Amino acid sequence: MKKKLLAGILSAALCVTAFTGCNGGNNTSTGGGKQLPDYDAKSDLEFILTSWYAPTITSESLDTYIEAGFNEIMLQGNNIGGLSSTRAYEAALLCEEKGLNYYLCCENQVDNILSYASKYNGLEHCVGIDVYDEPLINDGVNTLGNKTTGLMTLANYVESFQELYDDYNFFVNLHPLDAANIQFKGSYDEYIAVTCEEILAKLNEGDRWLSADSYPLRNKGSTAASYYLKVNWLLNLAQIARAKYITYSDLGLKTNFYIQAMPFSSTYNRFPSYEDLSMQIYALMAFGYDSCNYFCYGTPPENFEFSGEQYALVDRDGNTTPTYTAAKRINHEIRKFDHVYMQFNAGWKGVLPIVGTKNSKGENESFTNLKDYANNTTLSVRTANLAEATAENDTLIGVMTDEEGNYGYMLVNYNETTLGLVGNVELTFRNATKAQVYRNGVKEVVDVKNNKLTLPLGVGEGVFVIPYAA
Repeated sequence: MKKKLLAGILSAALCVTAFTGCNGGNNTSTGGGKQLPDYDAKSDLEFILTSWYAPTITSESLDTYIEAGFNEIMLQGNNIGGLSSTRAYEAALLCEEKGLNYYLCCENQVDNILSYASKYNGLEHCVGIDVYDEPLINDGVNTLGNKTTGLMTLANYVESFQELYDDYNFFVNLHPLDAANIQFKGSYDEYIAVTCEEILAKLNEGDRWLSADSYPLRNKGSTAASYYLKVNWLLNLAQIARAKYITYSDLGLKTNFYIQAMPFSSTYNRFPSYEDLSMQIYALMAFGYDSCNYFCYGTPPENFEFSGEQYALVDRDGNTTPTYTAAKRINHEIRKFDHVYMQFNAGWKGVLPIVGTKNSKGENESFTNLKDYANNTTLSVRTANLAEATAENDTLIGVMTDEEGNYGYMLVNYNETTLGLVGNVELTFRNATKAQVYRNGVKEVVDVKNNKLTLPLGVGEGVFVIPYAA
C-alpha cells in the first residue's frame, strides 16, 4: 500500500543543438520493429490525486469526493482538527470504511505525532502523518509573526516516529521558491538539501516524499485581461524534480506538488477553469511527479487570505461548485491513463521547453528561468529518438522512458489559458512509424509518416505520446 544522473532542463534556444548532438543510431526504444509492452497489464499503478483542506467528513461527502476521481485525502483543516480531535479519528474510520487512503495531520503540533501514535498506528488505509506544513530550516518566526518549527528540529522526531508507526510516511511540505529569500534568507536548493539529508535520508520505513507548494494563476486586476502565470512556477517544479532524479536519486524519492484549485488573497484572485487545472497537472507529469495535491478541496473560513466570495471545489456549506465539476473532469481523464504514465515517470530525463513560432515576443520568461537554471547546474536533456520538435504555441515537453527504454513524451500547452491559444506541435523522430497517443486519457494508435507526427494542442491541454517502429 505504501511503500547525479544525466538529465535536466533545456531551453528552447538550446533545443536544436541538443537534438543534433544526439546519437542518431542509438534508438533503444523501437529499433527493428520492436513491439511496445502491454501497458494496460499494470492497471493497478496510480498517479495520486489528493487534496488539502477537507470538508466536513460524512459518508456522503466522502462519496462525493471519491466520485470526483480522488484516490487519497489529507484529513486536515478546521472541519477535522489535529490528531487530538475526535473528528479526526471519526474521519479516519469513515475513510477506512470507504477504502480511501488518507493522511492524518497534526496541524503543526508536532509532539502529537508521538503522543497519539498508539491510537492511529495500524490503520490499513492511513498512509502517514502530515507532520508539518511550510517549515523554516531552523526554528523561528515566519512573516506572519507565527513561531515555526524548523526542519532541523523535525529531524529529531524521525527515529521515534519510526519506532511508533509501522510503515507510515513522515510527510513534510515545503515553502514555495518565492519564500527562500523572504522566509529564511537562503537558497531554495539548500532548503531542499536540508530536507533530503536531515529528514528523508533517515527514513527507513514508508515512502520518502519530497513535497512543496506554489501557485501559478496570478492577476493584476479584476478582469481576465489582467491574468498571467507566475514566471518561477516551472522553476519550482524543476528544482523538486532535480532533487528526485539527479541530486538525491539514490534516495528513491517520490514527489508531490500542490496546485491552485481556488482563488485566494488579491493577487491570486481567479477561479481556476478546467483548462487551468489541466495545465497544472500535466505540467507536473511533464516533470515526472508522482502526486498532485489540490489547494483546496473544501473552502477555508474567511480570514486575511480568503474572502467570502472565494471558494474551492466544495463551498463553506458543503455544496459542490463549478470548480468541482472541472476537477472531476480532469481527474477522470488522468485516471484513465495514469497507469501508463506511471510506467514511464521513473525514467524521467528532463523537459524541453519550446517557444512557439506564433509567440511574437520570441521568448517565454518561465522557459528562460528554466534555461538559466539548467545552465547554472550544467544539465541538459538527451533523447535518442527525438530529432526535432517545433510548436506554434509555447509548449513544454517532458521526456521519459519506460523500463525497456521506450520513450514517452508529455506535451503541455503552457500558456495563460485566458488567451485561448490553440495550435499544432510537430515531432520529428529518428525511427518511428506509429505512436500511441493519449488525449483526454484515451489511447489512439496513429501513423507516423516520414518520422513526423503533428498533433493539435488545445488550451491547457496535455497529450502523452509513445512513438515506436512497428
